[in-house]
Amino acid sequence: MGMTDLRPRHLYLIAAVVLVIKLAYILEYCDLPFMMAPLFDSSVYLHDARAVLRGHLGLPLFSRSPLYEYFLALLGGGLRPVLPIGVQLGLGCVNLVLIYRLGTRLFSRLAGMVSASLYLGYGSLLFYESKLLPETLAMTLVVWGMWLYLSPAFLRGDLRRALLCGAVLALGAATQRHLMVSAPLFAVFALVPMGPGDPAAHDRRTRARRGVTCLLATCLVLCAQGLLTWASPAPGWSPDPAPRALLDLAGRAAPTVALTAAALRAAPAAAALGAAPAAAALGAAPATAPAAAPALATAPAWALAAAAGRVAAVLMDIEGNSHMYSYYGERSDLIMLRALPVSFGVILLLGGVGAALLFRRSGGLSVLPFLPLVLGPLFLAVFPTFGDAGGARRLTMAVPLILLSGLSAEVLLRGPFGRKKALFSVLVGISCAAFFLRTATYEMRDPAAYELIVATSAARAGEFEQALERVERARRIAPDNPALERAIRDVVGLIQKRRH
Repeated sequence: MGMTDLRPRHLYLIAAVVLVIKLAYILEYCDLPFMMAPLFDSSVYLHDARAVLRGHLGLPLFSRSPLYEYFLALLGGGLRPVLPIGVQLGLGCVNLVLIYRLGTRLFSRLAGMVSASLYLGYGSLLFYESKLLPETLAMTLVVWGMWLYLSPAFLRGDLRRALLCGAVLALGAATQRHLMVSAPLFAVFALVPMGPGDPAAHDRRTRARRGVTCLLATCLVLCAQGLLTWASPAPGWSPDPAPRALLDLAGRAAPTVALTAAALRAAPAAAALGAAPAAAALGAAPATAPAAAPALATAPAWALAAAAGRVAAVLMDIEGNSHMYSYYGERSDLIMLRALPVSFGVILLLGGVGAALLFRRSGGLSVLPFLPLVLGPLFLAVFPTFGDAGGARRLTMAVPLILLSGLSAEVLLRGPFGRKKALFSVLVGISCAAFFLRTATYEMRDPAAYELIVATSAARAGEFEQALERVERARRIAPDNPALERAIRDVVGLIQKRRH
């Protein structure tokens, strides 16, 4: 039986394997205190969700993720953390199915299976499903948005499908603010033919209808959230007077507007010449370079100076920034995270190969639907308009790369093997193996800090024996460290306070 001959019963078997992996992970995770005593950003989201339950519906759109707080409030404000975490694990399964279905619709069943396997094997996604953080909900909205965006009804210009697509993408932006850049780009790219399979490739009215309707729905949803914030501000946050608020919004949106204007100017030329969509969207051609000049001129000098480093952080092959300490720490505690070796580097490599193959097969415009989620984080690496795009915020970037990875695997694994194709396949396989090895052997730069994070959470959860055990582990890892001893005193003080 080949991969292309999978029958429903085999898919049920694969679904059972997925459920076993998630169940084994969550049973291991229950031994850690994070579920009962979330830390860092999770505590902020819980605080805001409980404020929503008290009637404070307005949450700032640019500085937080309001939709996730509404989501937590709907599930009881996190009073029983098992409930939202269980729902997020379920959303992860939904995402997996949508990725498989989308890959199958776009390319083939083999491509869908490869994409779903990469999604399941990317341990960072499972890690966030067990955290009270917005990443999983944002991934669900992004995958659903792409499903709608690439559906035959949307491509034919169906108004209801375009409205729904724009609304879903706007909800994604309200969940992860860095999607404020990606959401309008979907509407802009809908204005041009999206490859030879686009039924509206020669119908400008249909393309205008789907693009404008999608953008209108996106703007309406975001404006509704803004009005809600103005009418019922959350405690501890008061909106600025109207003129100042409008100026602030204009300043934040200026780079996005400049990028959109450049894309609109470049779109007719790209459609006529079949130019590379990434260059056209960014206004890289000489004819459109002036349109992007205002964004470059208004960008702070420090942002441009540090842009290269931020771009490197976004494209890093492993989860290497400080916010991921707990991921590697939990990977050392939990066998299931060790068993999921896919890294962002593997996805980026295979996705890049898939994009090149799609470009060669169907032309540059066929890559357009995959670009918004890739360009958004890269754009914010240069212009941190709505916050930086590194770390967890690049997870949505993995969705189009995973889909394109399925295409690369299909092309490399099927069909006749000539000398060039065989050599290229071997090189790609060796590169993926190197990424797997690097991910499997990568350890925390500061394991003692992770032990203190666990100790703090355990103290807040009332697990004092586990807290003291973790403190002793930290001492053994980094003895005679004055900074660590000060942190340990803080944790011990918290334990004593909680005990009394």
